[in-house]
Amino acid sequence: MKPPPNTLDEQALQSLSEAIMPLELAPEQRDRMRTRMMESVAERVAPPQQTETVRGESVKWRQFWPGVWVQQLHLDPQTRVQTTLVRMDPGSSIPAHVHGYDEECLVMEGEIRLGDYAVRRGDFHVARAGSAHGDLVAPAGALLMIRGVADSMHAP
Repeated sequence: MKPPPNTLDEQALQSLSEAIMPLELAPEQRDRMRTRMMESVAERVAPPQQTETVRGESVKWRQFWPGVWVQQLHLDPQTRVQTTLVRMDPGSSIPAHVHGYDEECLVMEGEIRLGDYAVRRGDFHVARAGSAHGDLVAPAGALLMIRGVADSMHAP
């Protein structure tokens, strides 16, 4: 069988591929190239049915209090339950407040303090409806995932 016009025959293709010297990439270049390729593949694959993925870079951080930044990841419009990421700069605080609803908090990085009580990385903390606490402080900074009813805590 004759190859289509404007294509190389197998022997010419083999000769060319043997003549090309491999290019050695620096480890950082190789890692960047692999990351870009994997991201490109991932963007072409549809998520499973009945699921939603929120890409971190697609959600903007907004300042809620001085040194306290929030990303809303999900909001259920019926129940008003939301999931947010809260990044607290070192020394920042969330003012004292009363919880109108249960609020769940997973400390993903750092530590937060409620007075002398510490909640550290990996700890899961639940503030029950009706509970109150003083300022929540992150002495060295923290990243929290919080799940609770939207609008139960307001910025100034």
